[in-house]
Amino acid sequence: MISALHLENCRDLPPGQSVDTVWVPSETVICHRVQVPDVGPKKWREMIPWLLEDRLLETPDQMTFATGDRADDGSVSVACVRRQVIEQWRSELLGEGIEWRRLVPDFFALPWQPGQIACALQGERAVLRWGLDEGAAGTLNFMTQLLSRLMVGSDKQLLVYCDDESLPLPEPFSDAGVEKIRDLWTRVGDTNLALAQATGVQRPGRVPLSMKVATALALFVGGLWLAGQSLETSRMNAQADYLETQLGEGYRQYTGNVYDLPAADFRAVAGPRLTSGHGLDGPWSLIDHLADVVDACGKCPVTSLVASVDQAEITLAAGGGLSAVALPAGMEAEQERRGGGLHYRVWRAEE
Repeated sequence: MISALHLENCRDLPPGQSVDTVWVPSETVICHRVQVPDVGPKKWREMIPWLLEDRLLETPDQMTFATGDRADDGSVSVACVRRQVIEQWRSELLGEGIEWRRLVPDFFALPWQPGQIACALQGERAVLRWGLDEGAAGTLNFMTQLLSRLMVGSDKQLLVYCDDESLPLPEPFSDAGVEKIRDLWTRVGDTNLALAQATGVQRPGRVPLSMKVATALALFVGGLWLAGQSLETSRMNAQADYLETQLGEGYRQYTGNVYDLPAADFRAVAGPRLTSGHGLDGPWSLIDHLADVVDACGKCPVTSLVASVDQAEITLAAGGGLSAVALPAGMEAEQERRGGGLHYRVWRAEE
């Protein structure tokens, strides 16, 4: 097995050759970095297509997403490429009879370390890598402009790989350290951002056409049923989890409290209604008293609240009892332990 080879060089291999890593052109790959909530990897990976939806020219279902690991600050590296491009690469490798394990953007072949920008020059093509999971490729003119922007105000070292280290380099490459590009595409690279993975691709004609058709139909029917059952549910669950997490983070940032319906939230809802002309009419005087109960409990989380004109009940996630709470005139109250919480009921006394 060959460790690594560029896609454009695969046609030079004999049919049936195995390649661990196939470097694919980075011109068709876009790198992003997104913030995801502190949930399990399965949940935040489901969110990635919808978090990037506004940044993409195509709809998420037309794209393939490869994700890195979640960093401590909640950010995740994402490489995107159109599914049609992936299929073209698969078809090309299949036509050459090449078995492969993974397809990886070719900027990952460049050696990189913090404080450095690596660049490979190949005629009128340039490949850049300026971060652990950040890079791009394109024409020399375009990439020169990109490199100039990356170097503005930066003290990063520029390292250039090229075919001939004696050739004069254009600006802004002229002051860079230069190394010969020899065997660059035989490097395995240091990333797990593979755009596609496979156990192997067989030569054309090895599997009978009838078997291919039968297998494809079986997979299509099963996949269609599973998609109908789970696609919309997964998308809605991912969006709901993300929004709930964002709400909690925002509440903690601006109030310093955990978002669990504390008394501040309770009063934010009940307070405006109490001062809008309701006075003691209806349930609001009872509810206002319950707000004092929440305060007396030490702003315990509220697990249930039921109110009517004549009485109101609240259940608190409280470990102990309440300190004395003054009852307004004309009201009576009682409290009791229920399960792991405290149940408090208040009602209007009969005249």
